Amino acid sequence: MVASQHPNTAAGSNSSSRNKGVGHDKKAFYGLLLLLGLAMVVIFMQQTNLRNLQQNYQNHHQESTSHNTNDASSSALQRSVQNDTSSGKIVKKKKLPDWRIAMDCSIWDFHCVTTQQKSGVYEAYPFPYTRKYNYEHLFKWEQMDKIPVEWQQELANINTTLSFPPPRTVEYTYKEQVSESELQKCLQSAQDLSWKEQIHSLIHGAKKQLDASKNDLNLLAFTISDYKYAKDMMHGFFQMNDNIVGLPGALFMVAIDHETLEMACRYNYPVVAWTSAVPRKTIDTEQEDLKHSVANTKFEVSSALVEMDQDFFFYEMDVWFLQSPMPILALFHDDILFSSHQYCPKCVNIGVYLVHANAATKEYFKVAIQLAQECPDTHDQFVMAQILHMVNMGEKFGYSNQWKPAPPDYIPKFEHPVKHGFFSSHEIAAAERPYTSQMAIAIHPLRDAPLKSPHGKKILAKEMGAWYGFEGPPGAIQAGTAAGYYHRQGRARRYLMMDGHILNGYSTVMNWEFDASDGGIFGFFENLFWTVAALVALARRTGRIWILPPVPAERGIHFLWSILDLESVEELGVDYRETTFFSNPKSWVHPHDTPFDTVARTALGRLDTDQTMFAQYNDVHDDPVTRAWRFDTATIDEVASIDAWWALHTTIPQVDGAEALLVNTHFLNVGYHRRIEKKLQRNGLDSMKPHSATGRGRAEYDIAGVFSKLRWCKDKDFRGRIIGNFQASDDCYGRGEPMEWLARL
Repeated sequence: MVASQHPNTAAGSNSSSRNKGVGHDKKAFYGLLLLLGLAMVVIFMQQTNLRNLQQNYQNHHQESTSHNTNDASSSALQRSVQNDTSSGKIVKKKKLPDWRIAMDCSIWDFHCVTTQQKSGVYEAYPFPYTRKYNYEHLFKWEQMDKIPVEWQQELANINTTLSFPPPRTVEYTYKEQVSESELQKCLQSAQDLSWKEQIHSLIHGAKKQLDASKNDLNLLAFTISDYKYAKDMMHGFFQMNDNIVGLPGALFMVAIDHETLEMACRYNYPVVAWTSAVPRKTIDTEQEDLKHSVANTKFEVSSALVEMDQDFFFYEMDVWFLQSPMPILALFHDDILFSSHQYCPKCVNIGVYLVHANAATKEYFKVAIQLAQECPDTHDQFVMAQILHMVNMGEKFGYSNQWKPAPPDYIPKFEHPVKHGFFSSHEIAAAERPYTSQMAIAIHPLRDAPLKSPHGKKILAKEMGAWYGFEGPPGAIQAGTAAGYYHRQGRARRYLMMDGHILNGYSTVMNWEFDASDGGIFGFFENLFWTVAALVALARRTGRIWILPPVPAERGIHFLWSILDLESVEELGVDYRETTFFSNPKSWVHPHDTPFDTVARTALGRLDTDQTMFAQYNDVHDDPVTRAWRFDTATIDEVASIDAWWALHTTIPQVDGAEALLVNTHFLNVGYHRRIEKKLQRNGLDSMKPHSATGRGRAEYDIAGVFSKLRWCKDKDFRGRIIGNFQASDDCYGRGEPMEWLARL
């Protein structure tokens, strides 16, 4: 039926008639009329489609603002198309909000971004801070000629002075702590018992905490930690051991400083205090050799365990398991199974190793201890690897200049030569720039020395998605009270993210207008610094976890932590998460079908060009709302406009209560921050204190205060540290400095 109406079909029919010679002139005339009629229909349809396209362009933002289902409830926006089985039709659903592409695709994965963008499933940014078009009719405008009184009170009453703790803090729920008396007993036991006696007590004591019989291989496990690792890893490390590694109730931690010992005792984790962790009234022989003893803890503890005829599995704190190694461990029947290096399959890496207790391994670790004592400044990994060469080469072995100092000129004799093997170099992915594959069971970021760059290794593991992240106490997720690293529920789910730039980051090469105008942003790294200060200050004020924005620049995309010293953020009492946090489904709302249940978005434009402010959220009935304000520039100046934007984040309940707050600091540009810098340089931060009654100047005071505390790394090779070409040593943590002119104040 349809085919018979096609113009080609009609033309074919006429042609056939002419060929038959049956009244072909008359037939040709009617055929021509039919073709002309069809042509007019086509032209009419094209004009109609053009008008529809124009109308769709105008409605593009109206759909985002009047309906606002793009942000109001992400759970309602999981599919852009759905089959209507009752009618057999394809029913188009609302598109996903533009920020979802930064969740659906990791910042690592440009292929994902490209293919998702081609699919057309994302809406445009909803506020008109892009190319100028006629948007006046899209919003119901509220005229603001002065800041509302209740907003002024909020600005005046919330004390954000940096000498005080943040007005709101991010809370975590951990496992239950022991009583003060139990804590003191644990610390006293560490004081009274030698570390070997402590191990024996953990295995055989009245309150033993270790039981190797709980796993099929009858293994114990141990790790070694200082507080730089333990402070934010201890809970997750033990949970990873239980839930992924597969050795529940078999792991103990060797604490090499008192802070780690106290934390483990407080939360009742199995811990052994090394000599460096226990202050002693008198210096004994063991304490005199403290430097060398701490450096060779692995040898000593390993030797003690095999002397107890106990098989064990050792792995360092900077090893993050993705899958259980137990099936591989079960296949190995020789003496020692080492990990290697991703680029060198036969190079010993002592970050992970399995040991079977027997005569060979007892002899092996005795020799290791002896050589470590004679060559105390030699890397422990080098010692363990060289012993294997001694076993294989015998008297042909020669000492290299890597021994510090060189050992006595003799080669140990081995009555029981040790037999060793290796994990595949892609099973334990150990490298300065590790990468994973379908073979990977763990990643192990490396540096040139043990316990070096702990924060850099952690942030790298997080960005790769390998970080375990403690889940909170048992039963918390089921009870809806989880407040862990990824798993957070209820009021614990409070996040703040950048909005308005590409991939929810801050681009230093961003522009919007047809004339390539960038609003004082393009190429101005100082503007990045001020934008970060604004985000950190707002996170501090609102008690939200700040998601680190990526930094697209001329050579690629950078991680912010390679230039921002995150230690200075921690000192301000602000918690943060890695750039790829919401690309990891572990962080999504359980059961991982949407990043957030509720989202609020805000934006503030430049007062000299835009005079507008926006907020988008759900109302009390969960219906979408978009509010748009226009400032009266006769009564609202730049200071007041920023104050108004600052206040709405805590005065509008639906904005304050949203899980995710996405903010666009469009007002920040080189012109704005240079005005603030002049204020600071001329009179200092005290001159910017907000008005005590009205709170006027609160926002600029908060932003400038945070800016003055942030520290930055301005390494000359930063531009080459793009995503995919970085390592733990690129982390700026603890190395940053304040802006040069600030240091002179």
